[in-house]
Amino acid sequence: MTLGQRIQAERKRLGLSQEGLGEALGVTRQAISKWEADGAVPEVDKLVALSRLFYLPVGVLLGVEEAAAAEPPRPVPRWKRRLWPLLSAALGAVCVVLVLRVNTLQSGQADRLLAAALADGRMWQVEERGVAALGEDGTFCWRLRAVPEVEAPGLGLSVTAEGGGERFTARADRDGLAYEAELRLPLGEEYHFTLRTRTPSGAEYRQELGEWTVTAEALAPLELTARKGKGGTLSGGIWTWDGSIWAACVPPEGSLVTVERAVLRQYRNGAPEWEQSLPVEHGRLEADVSDFQRQTRVEAGDEVLLLVEAVDSLGRTCTRQVEGAAFSDGPSGLEWAAFP
Repeated sequence: MTLGQRIQAERKRLGLSQEGLGEALGVTRQAISKWEADGAVPEVDKLVALSRLFYLPVGVLLGVEEAAAAEPPRPVPRWKRRLWPLLSAALGAVCVVLVLRVNTLQSGQADRLLAAALADGRMWQVEERGVAALGEDGTFCWRLRAVPEVEAPGLGLSVTAEGGGERFTARADRDGLAYEAELRLPLGEEYHFTLRTRTPSGAEYRQELGEWTVTAEALAPLELTARKGKGGTLSGGIWTWDGSIWAACVPPEGSLVTVERAVLRQYRNGAPEWEQSLPVEHGRLEADVSDFQRQTRVEAGDEVLLLVEAVDSLGRTCTRQVEGAAFSDGPSGLEWAAFP
């Protein structure tokens, strides 16, 4: 099976049209059609994107990672013999790089492929890195998730942090196409982080990630503020929240903590009753819910609270009350008072 046939088979397996696949990769339908007809070869970055979309290593997509029975040579159609010189001139250096990488895989020389990827600074695409949790013993958990730009069997990855006169190392575990690692480090030190790639032959390559200084102040809980434009109303046993609601939780300068998600939630007698998600963008909560209205049937003895809750990147929840009401029987029927 050729590369083009694999692309077509995987596209159909996902139920995508040529237009849909092209939109996902940022190319035209005509480009997809040429790839599938083996009239053109995807660039290296597009091959990587295809491998992620199809959940296949690049080597498998190219048909060179797994040993397979060799197919007898087949004559090249006359139209392809006329087309390839034109394509070679158009693709230029990209085709040369791709052919070299494919030939390297076919010859089993994975080290050369990895070295080339490291040389152009594209060995690892870091999807996530930073503080993931805060310990009670003056430590923090630093987490990394990275995807190799070039897949190779037997690839090993570890992350090292050096700081405070000590070195901490953790081996990355594979999760699908990605590699994940966690380090437990003391607070208050400046750490230099390095990725170390080990090939099957034992060769090791380094990729610098830069420096981080993590202090308790940089991981302090965020401050959440919330307010409501108008109070609630009670009529016929129906309590109505009415008016606009504004909520904000913005990390201060120097903070390593971000807002992950936020909700507007109602509690009745201590139990959550309903919730509405609030928009969080770039790790910040700045929500303005205009013309908010919500009705709840209540009875004597009920206590109803409307809260904004924000969860930060360390899993901590910050809560701010917007409004609260307690209901009781009065001389003229059901009455309410601000609560708490």
